[in-house]
Amino acid sequence: MEDRVAEPAQQRTQLLRQLSAHMPKILILSLVTIGFLIVLSITSKGNDDSANTFSGSVGVAMAGEKDDDFEAPMVLTAISEPYKTETSVTAARTNPIVLSYVSDQPDSNHESFEVIDIDKEESFFGLPKEYVALTFDDGPSTLTKQFVDILTEQKVAATFLFVGQKVERNQDAVIYASEHGMAIGNHSWDHSLLPKDTPQDQSESLSKTNSVLESLTHKKVTLFRPPYGAVNNKLVSEVKKLNMKTLLWNRDPEDWNAKKPEDIIRYFHQVEAAGGVYVLHENKNTLEALPAILKHLKEKNLKFVIFK
Repeated sequence: MEDRVAEPAQQRTQLLRQLSAHMPKILILSLVTIGFLIVLSITSKGNDDSANTFSGSVGVAMAGEKDDDFEAPMVLTAISEPYKTETSVTAARTNPIVLSYVSDQPDSNHESFEVIDIDKEESFFGLPKEYVALTFDDGPSTLTKQFVDILTEQKVAATFLFVGQKVERNQDAVIYASEHGMAIGNHSWDHSLLPKDTPQDQSESLSKTNSVLESLTHKKVTLFRPPYGAVNNKLVSEVKKLNMKTLLWNRDPEDWNAKKPEDIIRYFHQVEAAGGVYVLHENKNTLEALPAILKHLKEKNLKFVIFK
């Protein structure tokens, strides 16, 4: 009888000893499981937030002003020339388009075109769907007059963004473009990455370029296009102080990197033309592609515009 009573007591004692021996392992396993569930929950929440943040139209940079104490990161639009930087690239939703007014401006060189006075409070990216615009960077060059002749022959106006240092070597090209109804804008003095400069250097670059352009065209320069599409809040602020407006783009065929004219033409056939502000450059392949580009855009029955 004593043996039968003692046997369950011994079993319980042995079980408790075994449980005690394995307790650390059980606690560790429990903590790992709880930790995994917490991490999984946080990760899932973060993914949901990211999906909500970028559920809109992504891919065009935005350069609005922030509080004075806030230093925004440099913002790059689709970089239109070969350039590598360690600066972070930020993609954001496109701002709503803001137009001050649209007006018909027929002249002897064009059947009709429209001038859009863009709002200097917002960096400008694109157009309403019934419009299209061609813009040409990095001139003036020995090819500028040929670009202007093709545009004039097709009764189309475009916007040329000129680099100050190149103006001194191609003054006649600037005058020619202006006299043929093209809009003229500022593309900095030396095509440097302006957000890296001090506000004083930024202002000097823009002011010097305006001075040489205005001395040739006798017209106030109000348009600025940042080299490489690189802007930050300080640069936007300096542009506004000079009563200028930042003109960006939303269509980039990367013509500077094209191996042949057909590469550029193919891009125009692959993207939606309506509402497009195309960034192009003064090079040989683009010049050869221009007649086919104009033919394609005219077939879309879109209104060509220039900016002021």
